[in-house]
Amino acid sequence: MIVLQHTDCGITRLAGDPAMLTHYFQIQEGELKKKAVTDPRAAVAVDVALLRAIPALPGEWLVSGLVNDVATGLVEVVVPRQFPPLYINYSACT
Repeated sequence: MIVLQHTDCGITRLAGDPAMLTHYFQIQEGELKKKAVTDPRAAVAVDVALLRAIPALPGEWLVSGLVNDVATGLVEVVVPRQFPPLYINYSACT
């Protein structure tokens, strides 16, 4: 699964309007800082962490976070995919 944010997002223009942002995100004002609306790299890291914390998400799914620079068209991997833990049954090897 890829979470893709982009630079120059219109939501950054709402950074000075906490009431609008809290309404949009349906959160309390004290939680706004966690959303990192002015920093797409931080925001994508937050979103990936939230997804990885969902117990119902299949463990074999790889989740990564990328940011598209709209000025250059380049896509940067900010949060690399994380492979699920590998479990080896050593008792089966004897």
